[in-house]
Amino acid sequence: MRRIRRSIGEYINLYNGKRPHSSLADQTPDEAHFGTVRAINSGA
Repeated sequence: MRRIRRSIGEYINLYNGKRPHSSLADQTPDEAHFGTVRAINSGA
């Protein structure tokens, strides 16, 4: 069970943090989300 959870976690990290998405202008979901948060917090 640990191996399965670790594998799923690794896939989620790959999907959200390393794999660019064409629907997000070739950004990763993390870049799209956290970039927006940074822009809002900085007053941009």
